[in-house]
Amino acid sequence: MDSLPNSFRFGEFDLDVQLAQLRQSGSRVALQEQPFQLLLLLVQRPGEVVTRDDLRLRLWPADTFVDFDQGLNAAVRRLRQALNDSAENPRFIETVPRHGYRFIAPVDTNLAPDGQRSQSPSHPAEMPSRQRAAHLWWKVSAAVGCLALLALVFGRDARDRLWPREVRPRITGIAVLPLENLTGDPALEYAADWLTESLTTDLARLMPLKVVSRTSAMTYKGQRKPVRVIARELGVDGVVEGACARSGPRLRITVQLVSAAADRHLWAESFDREASDLASLSEEVARAVGREIGVKLPVTPSSRRRPIDPEAARLYVEGRYFYGRWPDGLDRAIERFKKACALDPSFAAAAGSLAMCEVDRSFSQPPARALEQGRQLALRALANEDVATAHAALGGVKMFREWDWSGAENALRRAIALDPSSSEIRIWYANLLTAVGRHDEALTEAIRARERDPVSILASANVGWTLLRARRYEAALAEFRRALELDRSFPLVHNELAWCYAAQNRFAEAFAELDRAGRNPRDPFLGLLYGLSGRRDEGLRIARTLEQQAKTDYVSPLDIAVVHLGAGNRDLALRWLERALDERSSNLFLLKVDSAWDGLRDHPRFQACLRRMALAP
Repeated sequence: MDSLPNSFRFGEFDLDVQLAQLRQSGSRVALQEQPFQLLLLLVQRPGEVVTRDDLRLRLWPADTFVDFDQGLNAAVRRLRQALNDSAENPRFIETVPRHGYRFIAPVDTNLAPDGQRSQSPSHPAEMPSRQRAAHLWWKVSAAVGCLALLALVFGRDARDRLWPREVRPRITGIAVLPLENLTGDPALEYAADWLTESLTTDLARLMPLKVVSRTSAMTYKGQRKPVRVIARELGVDGVVEGACARSGPRLRITVQLVSAAADRHLWAESFDREASDLASLSEEVARAVGREIGVKLPVTPSSRRRPIDPEAARLYVEGRYFYGRWPDGLDRAIERFKKACALDPSFAAAAGSLAMCEVDRSFSQPPARALEQGRQLALRALANEDVATAHAALGGVKMFREWDWSGAENALRRAIALDPSSSEIRIWYANLLTAVGRHDEALTEAIRARERDPVSILASANVGWTLLRARRYEAALAEFRRALELDRSFPLVHNELAWCYAAQNRFAEAFAELDRAGRNPRDPFLGLLYGLSGRRDEGLRIARTLEQQAKTDYVSPLDIAVVHLGAGNRDLALRWLERALDERSSNLFLLKVDSAWDGLRDHPRFQACLRRMALAP
């Protein structure tokens, strides 16, 4: 047997054995222990097939209890990521189906300093100390590997006696990364994305575990960042990842749990299911993950485990993608959700999401029609399943239309209990608490929404929005600037910055922010800002434009009232405000806390408006 070289060189990479490092063109490449040892075994036998059984025997950690095939697949996938390699067009690692892997690139070695090869002694006592240690390590690994297999054979109790749960890393926050489609088949993408969302929702019910929302996790789709980096960016200590493949008419799903802090796999398993059986599969995986981290999943109603039409599921996944890009993606989200509901009328998740979209549309369309559609869709969803989005939509109807503040709170709290990972629902709840003047509680919920959706600019901006309505202007400015670090061109944040500056009479800065947002000549806030800054005639021109537009298109009466308010037309402002109350405009919900109305707060007609909305005694 030849002595082990100090390093192996292939392509632009150098594998340093003594330092246990992989370098690419002189720069170190982060590589976990399993993939590093896998690479070391492969480069020692270039051109040869290294069987999966050989890799399993040599590489499996003694304190990991997983589906071996899945664990090896994950290690190979991570190694390919580090090498910028591809399974379809490999430069370095070729998959030999049903056998193992072959290192196909030329390998140069750097031997010991004397440049000589020495024969390996036949007796361990004659070996150099490093070889003796390696020899012993392999023996111990093989022995402990056998114990691990026995533990798997004899069940979880035997396993826990050998390796107590107390020594395993503690998981308090988790993210479900987008499941990978191993086939390249576009038709399988919906299954991977559906499972990612469904598993996120199911895991979020494992209280008190913090689960990052699907919106943030999906931003990592297709990225090749190390798990440790992703976990740090998302503020979690555990990651669930996996992959989908097709086996005839069935799907094969492999899932694994990784401790980011310990940088090790804790559990993995494979599942075979029919394509229509994804809901029950998600629940089964969530229960398995819960067992591994010591938390029990609540009982799920049987209605959630019914088959789902695959095409409806695909449309639903697309709809969720566009809804996450609110407000620009709202119309496309509605289109997808409507088609999903038409294909599968009992698809509660699609109906509930469509209901939330209709509530959102009530700010730009006649509110009575949009909110009634939202109510009916929510009730239709709840007739089939106790789904979070439907409760949230009903909470929105109670908040924006009925002014039933306690009823809205109960509905939104129920929605959060069903899906604690949803940042959208938590944002709505934070907005409700702001509307009734419970600012500290609102800020707590806004921060929770951001914690669960840390890369969402909407969740980040909502913290600033909440502080602005609590009149904590400097803190709000800081949060809006923080949100802009995620997307400096996002118009909504610049509009909110303009509001914040206007509340402090910093009008030049407010106009500058409106310019950055793309100034809309019909924007009612622009009209208000003109009036407040002394440019009354320009503000009144916007009021007249909006009044004319209202003859043919929907314009909220509150928008016109705001412009007259800025121009100092108190009577006209109150008149349009009262029309907004008669219409029950959705954007009235902030009337109690919006600083724009401070000049009218003591007016009897304004106080009567607050009483009509149950916002004043």
